[in-house]
Amino acid sequence: MNDTTVKDKTVNETTVNETTAHETIAAEPDAQSRAAEQERAAEVADSGVIDTVLHDDRGMSTIEYALGCVAAAALGALLYMVVTSDAVESALTAIFQRALDE
Repeated sequence: MNDTTVKDKTVNETTVNETTAHETIAAEPDAQSRAAEQERAAEVADSGVIDTVLHDDRGMSTIEYALGCVAAAALGALLYMVVTSDAVESALTAIFQRALDE
């Protein structure tokens, strides 16, 4: 670690006022920590989590979901138009009147 005291000077585009700037050098991981990291990576790869996340095609994607919603809304609008038409309305009214009269 290299300590440098700076007064009112710009260091790395930051003005430092009577502050001690620390220059740290990242320590290279030792063989044991590298081996542990490789072991964890192998466990994750063997668990199938990454394959599941990247290759799971169950369900609908966003665009499929949006198109499904539009199709459902269009079908609902069509059904509403048919049911509220004069012919269907009079037929339904006749059916209900017959059921109530009996």
